[in-house]
Amino acid sequence: MNVVRRQDQGPTGARCATVGFLVFALLAISCGAGCVTETRTPARTRVPEGAVARSSSGPKGSTGSASQGPIARPATDASTMSSRVTVALKPIGEIPFDGLVLPVLSPDASFLATQVGGAPSWDALLAGPDARAPYRTRIEAYDLRGAMPARVDGVSLPAGWLLGRGADERGFLCEVINPDGSRDIARVPWRGGEPEWLARTGGVNAHAALFGDGTVVYCARAIDEPRFSIVIERGGAVSTYSDPDASLMFPVPTPEGGAFYCYALTRAGGLELRLVRASSSGGDGFGVAMVWPLLEGGASAFDAYQCAARAAVRGGAPYELLAVHPRMGGAAIFDPVSESVAPLHRGSIAGAWIASDDPLRVLLSARDGLMHQQAARTGAGLSVSQAVRMEREPWVPVSTSDADFPWVLIGPEGSGAGSMLILVRMSLASPSDAAPGADQSSSE
Repeated sequence: MNVVRRQDQGPTGARCATVGFLVFALLAISCGAGCVTETRTPARTRVPEGAVARSSSGPKGSTGSASQGPIARPATDASTMSSRVTVALKPIGEIPFDGLVLPVLSPDASFLATQVGGAPSWDALLAGPDARAPYRTRIEAYDLRGAMPARVDGVSLPAGWLLGRGADERGFLCEVINPDGSRDIARVPWRGGEPEWLARTGGVNAHAALFGDGTVVYCARAIDEPRFSIVIERGGAVSTYSDPDASLMFPVPTPEGGAFYCYALTRAGGLELRLVRASSSGGDGFGVAMVWPLLEGGASAFDAYQCAARAAVRGGAPYELLAVHPRMGGAAIFDPVSESVAPLHRGSIAGAWIASDDPLRVLLSARDGLMHQQAARTGAGLSVSQAVRMEREPWVPVSTSDADFPWVLIGPEGSGAGSMLILVRMSLASPSDAAPGADQSSSE
């Protein structure tokens, strides 16, 4: 098979971004379903079979976005921050969605669960006190291993179930709002079968996520209580992290056993990002290892939802978090080592990690396209390079464990006929730090 790698001196893309695409990309931050812990995959030095490759280049060195709060130092050694990226793309096909919530993928991107029909209310999505089951909403599962996505007929769930925030190789998470206001969490097998009930306590259980070993972490409160605690269930043991002065929301697991990020909505109206670890003394206690203030007042559960959407933990220690910072105008890297925040490309709204020891590398969905950006660790924290635009369209990247195609790009179908999404597999076909303008045309 002949494949041409194209080296451009400017942005690349198959077609210009449309207003609808930009609206979709903005929804990706406020409505994306799923937090992701990145897995390390080997760098690819060839174009996988069936893919089309193209590359983008950017200037050497630059500064990060100016923002409020503690920020990363601009890059000063331009030679170490040059960037060129060659990607290979392989279309998957189209799947429906409800126009609001992005689908959830199995870790290897073999299966997908999507929410279709009428979009749920924000009270339902945020597990608010007035939440009601959205009976116009349905969930469908698709097998992505064939030439086109194929509906999994064995997955047949009652109307009104909500798609959860995560999945593993066994199945995807769902939430059920009961008539009495309580809320349950289940894992639904990818090929169909009886749901596995993970949290069914008679209270409000919501916003669950999964650790790498399948352990569930979720938010819980009594029906008549306003504040959430965070619960971890592992091996039959239940541990709870509570704060009487905050509602704790949207846990994001890390590969470090029992450690997670979460968002704290304080009594004073502030919003914090916290890194929480199991107590070193044993037992079921927790300790707050780090706090990043995000908003000082007027914050709401919706603000926490926006920040947590598509949040991604790097697979290697110290498990930095890639997530949106509400005061910095886009995504940022939260660094536990320096306790700092490194703002990334302004206007970025979602992202995924690229497995790399040094520098830290990310893919970003932004208003002006799919971007690539680097951050290098310095004595004072992180220094950030200028972002390089890879595609004109703001595709949302999702990490997978597929060694050939470590990411799936999600974007809307452009015909305007209903709510449909396009899925494309992506790999870095030939990552390099060579100077822009190098000859990258080849055939395989």
